[in-house]
Amino acid sequence: MQLKPVHFLFTYFILTFSASARAQNVGPSTGPLYVGLIGGANYSNISKVDKIIISEPYFINYNLKNEYVYGEEGGVFFDYKLDADHWSLNGEVVYSAQGTTLSFSNSQDFNYTMKFNYQFVNIQPKIDYYILTSSSTTNYTSFHVGLGLKFGYNTAPYNIVYTSSGTGKLPAFGTDLEQQQQLRNVLYGENNLGFVVATGFQFSSFEIELRAFRGLKNIVEVQPNSYNFIQQDNHNNTFEGVLKYYINLK
Repeated sequence: MQLKPVHFLFTYFILTFSASARAQNVGPSTGPLYVGLIGGANYSNISKVDKIIISEPYFINYNLKNEYVYGEEGGVFFDYKLDADHWSLNGEVVYSAQGTTLSFSNSQDFNYTMKFNYQFVNIQPKIDYYILTSSSTTNYTSFHVGLGLKFGYNTAPYNIVYTSSGTGKLPAFGTDLEQQQQLRNVLYGENNLGFVVATGFQFSSFEIELRAFRGLKNIVEVQPNSYNFIQQDNHNNTFEGVLKYYINLK
């Protein structure tokens, strides 16, 4: 089994947590700058990919679903408290797996799936506003909302996986591997760019944050092809849940 970069990050996160089993009061009272580790999961989709594949009613009695998929993410972050009460500047470098899955079936018992298994290295600057904070000599808690941008460099722009089945599959379609290579030649995964809204709760050294990402540009570009694939405006939508671990820098 091939290990992904995020697996190493999760392992490092666990080891760091085990070695740091001491209470920390992480908050404005202990200094303005913090760094840490981040890991979590996401639920993503690429809109209108189904319209790229079948843009005209070429077929009848078929079903084509554009489905959300689960992914993982992990990386590092910094947090700089702009003041002691309300504002914070947050930056991240995070690996994430995002994409979408198309599922096709028809009345002739022909089925296929196309999995867009893209992988990104994301750079995300974000401003957080702390609505509620409470601190003592042993604990620091806070609740915040945030707004930011995310740029994602696509490290796997050709990573489309195609599989098919059913008695209605014709020999002229070729093997799944042949179809997969052709799809990779004509559907190119672009870099990602969009904005993020977030809300989170911090307790001492740990923070749980929920986020929603909206892409602002096409993430799938259609190359010249004989499939009748037609370019459509498409973007990435992602919902994320992450856990942060703060390392206190006094």
